[in-house]
Amino acid sequence: MFILFFQLLLNVVTKYSIKPENIWNFDEKGFIMGYCSSVKRIMTLEAYKSGRVTKAKQDGSREFVSCLACVSALGKWIPPLLIYRGDSKELQNTWVQDVKPGDKCYFSISENGWSSIAMGMKWLQEVFEKHTKPSSPREHRLLLLDGHSSHVNMAFIRWADTHRIILLVLPPHTTHRLQPLDVGLFQPLATYYSQEVDKLMTKGLGYVQMSKRFFYGFFKRAWETAFTEDNIIHAFAKPGIWPIDKEVILAKIRKPVPLLKTPIAMERTPLTTKAIRKFIVRFQKSPSKERAERASKALQILAAERSIVIHENHGLREALILEQKKRKKGKKLNLCGEEDTGAMCWEADVVIKAVEFQAEKERLQQLEDEAKEQRKIQRAANALIKREEQIAKEQRQAAKQLAKDLVAANPVPPKTPKSRFLPAKSNAPKAKGRPRAKPKAKQPASKPSLIVKLPLGDLCRTPAVIGEDAWLSRESRGGRKIKMP
Repeated sequence: MFILFFQLLLNVVTKYSIKPENIWNFDEKGFIMGYCSSVKRIMTLEAYKSGRVTKAKQDGSREFVSCLACVSALGKWIPPLLIYRGDSKELQNTWVQDVKPGDKCYFSISENGWSSIAMGMKWLQEVFEKHTKPSSPREHRLLLLDGHSSHVNMAFIRWADTHRIILLVLPPHTTHRLQPLDVGLFQPLATYYSQEVDKLMTKGLGYVQMSKRFFYGFFKRAWETAFTEDNIIHAFAKPGIWPIDKEVILAKIRKPVPLLKTPIAMERTPLTTKAIRKFIVRFQKSPSKERAERASKALQILAAERSIVIHENHGLREALILEQKKRKKGKKLNLCGEEDTGAMCWEADVVIKAVEFQAEKERLQQLEDEAKEQRKIQRAANALIKREEQIAKEQRQAAKQLAKDLVAANPVPPKTPKSRFLPAKSNAPKAKGRPRAKPKAKQPASKPSLIVKLPLGDLCRTPAVIGEDAWLSRESRGGRKIKMP
């Protein structure tokens, strides 16, 4: 079977003069998001020796994403197509939050996360044809693929034939030996992806769960590490696809593959606790062996505790950042439109524009919400001011009413007329004439006067005769008699 396949491959390449840059291999790879093929964990020496905690827990997430990959014998690859699982057939903005301008990738969505007949046709027309179309329209392309129904059907074959694409289907149960993607690329891709998930679980200490929003970032780093030009060329050469060499694969079938010996590593400076322990054991030849052992044990304990604390702190910081990203709810990007047009795939630039449009829409909505909130606050403030004015008005009215009630309850007695205390007024008419002069102000008291007061009547009747006795008897203004010396 292998000999017949290589004869067919050689005949096709020779007949159509197919160049290595036009020899392509296409296949689908599935990813279980939370699955790690190999993990590491930190434990004490006693726990390791006990054998009870030699396994590590995994995330447990069974979210599924598949990838359609295609590489050439010249070491090139075309942008992969990631198929997310979802019932709404709409991408969420959080699933592609790590997509950056210039990223080479396509995105799609299906109900089960796998490709379908329509999805395979869409990939052939919009991805493969766009990125592998030769400069000369007379050149043929060779596409190696397995016999899955999503890409081996009449519609797929007819469209490929009209565009000078020769489909070479691999024999059943031989993809693990003949397909370059399975032989040298998908396994490293899965390993590097598992390492990314393991870092998340180790640094996050199990507090962060794997989800679709983290997948693209992990997948991108794993893809760039695994799908290098040297790895792709080696993946085509290992099964003898290019350069065409059937003896490569036949030799593997005839005899078992020899195990490679692990080269002996050179001694390095001891930096870890294990290396320090071995280093001290090798060079421990001093007389104070007991002290050296105690210092060695203390050094190991402190170094181990420090390493664990640094590792945990770094992991917790990253876990906090990732958990904050997870709290943001995803929204549809509405790339499909109103009508259901079947299978769809979108390039990274289209997805980025949709994300930017969604972000701008959210920003405008946030501004509108903030304006509404400000208007709401202003209305509440105006209502409060109006209420306070109404309360003050009611208080003034209540005070006025209270004053009226107090006046009504305690009436003021009538005033007494002044006529009761004044003499009765004469009804005789007042004499008209010159007004009465104002009384003079009372003069202040003065010293006793030497002038003798004489009655006015006596002065008018008889002439005034002032004798000696008159000077001896005087009166003051108050009527007291003053006796002169």
